Amino acid sequence: MAVKTPVKATFSGSDVVGLAEYQAADFIGVSDGGTGAVTFTAGILKADGTNAFTTITAPSGTIVGTSDTQTLTNKTIDASSNTITNISVSSLTSSGITIVDDSSTSATISLGETLKISGTSNEVETAISGDTITIGLPSNVTIGNNLTVSGNLTVSGTTTTVNSTTIEITNSFTFEGSTADDYETVLGVIDPTADRTINLPNASGTVAILNAASTTVITATPEELNYSDGVTSNIQTQLDAKATNAFAIAQAVALG
Repeated sequence: MAVKTPVKATFSGSDVVGLAEYQAADFIGVSDGGTGAVTFTAGILKADGTNAFTTITAPSGTIVGTSDTQTLTNKTIDASSNTITNISVSSLTSSGITIVDDSSTSATISLGETLKISGTSNEVETAISGDTITIGLPSNVTIGNNLTVSGNLTVSGTTTTVNSTTIEITNSFTFEGSTADDYETVLGVIDPTADRTINLPNASGTVAILNAASTTVITATPEELNYSDGVTSNIQTQLDAKATNAFAIAQAVALG
């Protein structure tokens, strides 16, 4: 089937005098069953650059004009290829973020507001870098209230200062000594049956130890113990020897 060229009748007054081809600017008026003159704004409707369409597919549904207001229902908007502007926070179904602390106290931060995360002086510090918030301990930590350590506590510093009236130790102290090896000295305590008080004297020296555990209290004073100063051997042996010598002398005197 060949393409046909539309023709029109040419008139002289009311008489048909011939036939002629349609020109690009010609049209049939609406009153005569045509479509009338249709002008397309450049850039809105174009098919081949001349605003001429060979096939137009009619859309389904209702065409919404720019001056109409409609509610979109069950529509999908691809946010990666579309830009949505001028949406107020109040227009959103959820316009805030709810935060909850350890005591279950909650607060709602509205979108657009600033959420500040604060630490506590000498206890917790916060820092932000890019999209990362870091919560940690400062270089110098001060605990204002009680601190319970359920695991082991390791102190790597050279000095540990305890400023406290009472220190409770469950069992013993372990001293490594100046050389870290396989041997340690343990300072322990025998289970007391009553409250006991042991005072360290106001003097420098070495603490003497007993060979066996005992509840006997030494009642001699340091001055009395000092009477044995200078004794280089067993006192009982020396007394026995002196007694033997004294007995021999007395016997010799008695025998004449």
